[in-house]
Amino acid sequence: MEDFRWHFDNFISEMLNTAFRYFRDTNREYKEIKCYLDSHSNRFDEILNSLNEGDRKFAREYIDKTSYKASCCDESLYIEGYKDCVKLLKEIGVI
Repeated sequence: MEDFRWHFDNFISEMLNTAFRYFRDTNREYKEIKCYLDSHSNRFDEILNSLNEGDRKFAREYIDKTSYKASCCDESLYIEGYKDCVKLLKEIGVI
């Protein structure tokens, strides 16, 4: 069973990465946000660097944890999408 879990996790990881790359390359809103973040990154770094070390560390850690939270949510939703697909296929008699 552990071997299956490894293969399943690997499959989900590959599919999630593929879906994210496609999303990143085709989603207009994502591209706009990325452009905004890229063009303002120097200003953001200037603001962070103006803070004392403790506040700077807290701000970076807070941003990292916020991003990680979104990433965890994305992965969970992606897996739920697979489950919903299987339920739909069962409901319509495909499987």
